[in-house]
Amino acid sequence: MAEEAVLNGGELKLEFCATSIVRNAEGILEISDGKNKILARNIVNSTGANYNKLAKMLGTETYEIEYRRGEYFVLDTSEHALASHVLFPLPSAAGKGILVTPTVDGNILLGPTSETSTDEALVTKSGLDTIESHCSGLVSGINMAKNIRVFSGVRSVVGSDFVVERSKLVDNVVNLAGICSPGLSSAPAISRYVLSELLGLRTNLDPKPLKPLPPYQNFNKLTDSQKNTLIKKDAAFGRIVCRCENISEGEIVAALNRPIRATSTDGIKRRIRAGMGRCQGGFCLDRVITLIAQENNMQMNLVKKEYSGSEHIAGGINEL
Repeated sequence: MAEEAVLNGGELKLEFCATSIVRNAEGILEISDGKNKILARNIVNSTGANYNKLAKMLGTETYEIEYRRGEYFVLDTSEHALASHVLFPLPSAAGKGILVTPTVDGNILLGPTSETSTDEALVTKSGLDTIESHCSGLVSGINMAKNIRVFSGVRSVVGSDFVVERSKLVDNVVNLAGICSPGLSSAPAISRYVLSELLGLRTNLDPKPLKPLPPYQNFNKLTDSQKNTLIKKDAAFGRIVCRCENISEGEIVAALNRPIRATSTDGIKRRIRAGMGRCQGGFCLDRVITLIAQENNMQMNLVKKEYSGSEHIAGGINEL
């Protein structure tokens, strides 16, 4: 959706960390990161764990936020037969519980826990032990040796419900706080409500035709004949970079030249799964870094895992 927005005139600013917000003489809000400035008639504060930080800059309502950490195991796609649908335990006062969840790509997720924590996404031995114990009670035959990754996320909770409101303290600001589970499922409805009801902006249910967004090329799902035809057009599709997921150089280059250009290896992983497989980038990481640098005309030591500060190569090294 973000790519479609950019393709049709929207602008996306990544890693823009607001340091000050002031209202100018025309009533427009000026947001600065110390170097650049954005002008806004309306601001929606939907910054999750950082909600209060931005609210203080805006002078709007702040809330007592509780952080709940959820930890996960990711099992290899070889374990796809473990579950064909989401397996829930009986819910408790703490929530839906620890699940066994198949993903659309064939991995199995085990988790999450739900522990009161700080806003830091930590993985703990006690949390992982809890997941293994609970999931073993849901389904037999879990092979924990097939775990390929562990991770955690942090939910921001405000009381017992979402906060979706127009600020009573500052005009043209909407507060969205505590949008925890099921926030993702609720996002489209929340967005429409904010635009139409809280900001009074006209939302056209039948918008003008948008520029079509080209689909991602999934080399894995092509027939041998289709693969050969594609390779004849572009030999890069015949060079496999990620062996675990069978992702070609052509797919990576194509993903790097879409409306939103990835500058991180996680950006490529989430788009087309290069590095998502059994070795978690152990074989393909150096090649992915090289392609990101080449296609973005940047030095290799600037290529990040995800955000600034997570660069893969230290110092001024520009070759692997």
